[in-house]
Amino acid sequence: MVSMALSYLVAVPLIMLGIPDFIWRSILKVNPFRRLSFLARPVVAALMFNGLFSLYHIPVIHDYVMLHFTVHRIYYIVLFLTAALMWWTLINPLPERRMASGLGKIGFIFLNMVLLTPACGLIIFADQPLYATYSDPETWALAMGYCISGDPSALLQNFGGPAFFELMSPKVDQQVGGIAMKFIQEFIFASMLAYVFYHWYKRERTRR
Repeated sequence: MVSMALSYLVAVPLIMLGIPDFIWRSILKVNPFRRLSFLARPVVAALMFNGLFSLYHIPVIHDYVMLHFTVHRIYYIVLFLTAALMWWTLINPLPERRMASGLGKIGFIFLNMVLLTPACGLIIFADQPLYATYSDPETWALAMGYCISGDPSALLQNFGGPAFFELMSPKVDQQVGGIAMKFIQEFIFASMLAYVFYHWYKRERTRR
């Protein structure tokens, strides 16, 4: 969960800020990207990213993605792209394409904070481990087979299952993961909220 939070809530905006403006302008001139520009609209982008993120944490979908390598890679790439679309409203580097006002950005931040809550709540308040990948030895061995060469059954013989590596029970581990995701998300969006509000307030005072 910490890895996912850093990947989509920290790495994505930093990468976007590190791309020079002329590259962004060249990308946005490409015809397919121009046709898909509606995906970057605030509400659409927020619903896509947070919807896919929440969908990923439904147990049956999560375990399926973790057990199918190609699906796993595709899903993570799509999450990365939708995260970029979501962040575009807040850190758009191109002055001529900045559409959202300061108040609009504040509302957009609150929208994202609300939309990400169900996925975290599902994990935090579940009364039992939800994911076979982290609790069932055989499912865990199959998933680990993508990371370690050789026969996955050897992992069961040597380690017996995921419990060998656990510092806490699967349920507590799951809850800590949900809390970590929610805390990182709240910290990042709260920081962005303070930044946007400060500059919006400063501009309003200057106009007066």
